[in-house]
Amino acid sequence: MSAFLGAGLVGNADAITKLINEAYELEMGDTGVAFKSTPRLLDNNDSGMGAAYVEDRVVVVTVDGAIVGVIVWEIHSKEVHFELLTYALFSGVSV
Repeated sequence: MSAFLGAGLVGNADAITKLINEAYELEMGDTGVAFKSTPRLLDNNDSGMGAAYVEDRVVVVTVDGAIVGVIVWEIHSKEVHFELLTYALFSGVSV
């Protein structure tokens, strides 16, 4: 398992966007688990991802060269917020 950080990840933006959309494909609704009707990210810059790459706020975890997890973090005042987005839970990849 390896972790990579930084603006150099922009070259992997398509794979990262795909993983995020797959991780968000299922959601809990008022009636239980449901499939989203639209992707979480419409493109590689959606929801601040472009800025996150430039500001080195994206960490990617790989196993055998495959991207299996993404952490996007942000600092608001005195709080640190992050989202751990992983497809490993759904794909059966053991990390």
